[in-house]
Amino acid sequence: MGLLQKAADKNGSEPEKNKRGTAGAGPENIEEAIRNFHNTHLAFQGIVLEIPPEDRGETQEAFCEKVSWMLSAFGMAFPLSPKNVLVLIPDDLDRDLLAHRFSKSLNTPVLSCFQANDSGKALELLAPYR
Repeated sequence: MGLLQKAADKNGSEPEKNKRGTAGAGPENIEEAIRNFHNTHLAFQGIVLEIPPEDRGETQEAFCEKVSWMLSAFGMAFPLSPKNVLVLIPDDLDRDLLAHRFSKSLNTPVLSCFQANDSGKALELLAPYR
């Protein structure tokens, strides 16, 4: 699984890796993933990245893995839709710098950036990208 998010279930064990290579955090579970991140980071930030087209040799799983590796230990990446990836980071990091680095290093556009202190507000801001 590399450096992808390792969400623990209620028993504290690690869930199985889903088909996208993330631990229980596909588009169908994004609400839970955001709530879990918000539980440990009362204020947080998000970056929505566009997944490059597959004709560039980039699959959703590979792109998420690459973004997760770049995030290292200070954030999480989740597939938001078949075309977008959501990056969640704590509020105290420089979101604009990270967004710029992701865009340049991965040769992909940043579709949106936001700051939130409520998971419901974050979901509302992400609606156009799901």
